[in-house]
Amino acid sequence: MRDYEVATGNSFKRSMDWGDMSPAEQRVEIAKDVRWLIARKKFSGQYMTYTQRPAVRHHPEEECRGCALGALMYAALHLSGSPWISEVYSDNVGRTCIRTALRDVFPGHQLGRIEAAFEGWGDCEHWRDSWDDPDDLIDAIMQNIIDHKGTFRPDIVYQRKS
Repeated sequence: MRDYEVATGNSFKRSMDWGDMSPAEQRVEIAKDVRWLIARKKFSGQYMTYTQRPAVRHHPEEECRGCALGALMYAALHLSGSPWISEVYSDNVGRTCIRTALRDVFPGHQLGRIEAAFEGWGDCEHWRDSWDDPDDLIDAIMQNIIDHKGTFRPDIVYQRKS
């Protein structure tokens, strides 16, 4: 894995239960789990796609593809103990479904900034310009969330390591 190693085995072996965490703590755990999922090839970044599963569903070992928001939703459902992703949504998920799934944890403006950083929109376009690989870009966004205790700081851009 890149600079941070999450717990081995199941990605969510933590001392606190999900329901006992504050929203900021949940955001940090979600970001850590996104990094865990990407490192283990269970999720990969894809521009302009919220989430997309392979044609055969109901197999959690299959990789899911999508944007940074799709990765957050995927990890949030995974960590919260919700039914596995294939039971929650169909092959493609849109913005409304993701925002609904994350609304109790991520403020709407944070989701908008995360999406803009990944897709390279508006005043966050410098994020996408800094990365060639969408997995590395998602990883950098998640590390920013972890480093800032659950808040995405688009003004602090993480650069690719040489």
